Amino acid sequence: MKRTRAIEQSVDVNAPPEIVFCALTDAHELVKWWPTSATSDARTGGRFRYEWKFEKDASRDHAEEGAYLDVVAPRLVRYPWAVHGHAGVTLVQFSIEPMGRASRVHLLHSGWAPDATLDESLEHHVQGWAGFLANLKGVLEGGRDMRRDMMGLATRA
Repeated sequence: MKRTRAIEQSVDVNAPPEIVFCALTDAHELVKWWPTSATSDARTGGRFRYEWKFEKDASRDHAEEGAYLDVVAPRLVRYPWAVHGHAGVTLVQFSIEPMGRASRVHLLHSGWAPDATLDESLEHHVQGWAGFLANLKGVLEGGRDMRRDMMGLATRA
């Protein structure tokens, strides 16, 4: 059996699952907290493309694209995620659990090979996901978008 590593993080958001699900799948909502630009056909088999552009370091610009593997409103979104230098494709899954009028968002980024050459990339993703989940929470709870301050990410005008 092939062994893999995973990133698991959760955040509680003071917003109902329907609002959180929309923030995770709707292109107009995604760009408020995560990528610089997005297209999203949020259905199982639908295509997505997320792009990140950095104001002061274009060498960090990148994009992720593919087809959603599972979209179950308002509970689950799962899609492939290519990692530079990784022989296989990793998987990103967001699960949304209702908690009264709030939601717990659980991220599982799985399929990381147990390869020491990927340690830096894995750690970069651990930090990136933590920052973006905090930004999701902040934006959905009425705070301001912190991407520019956190990492110099260009945000929409």
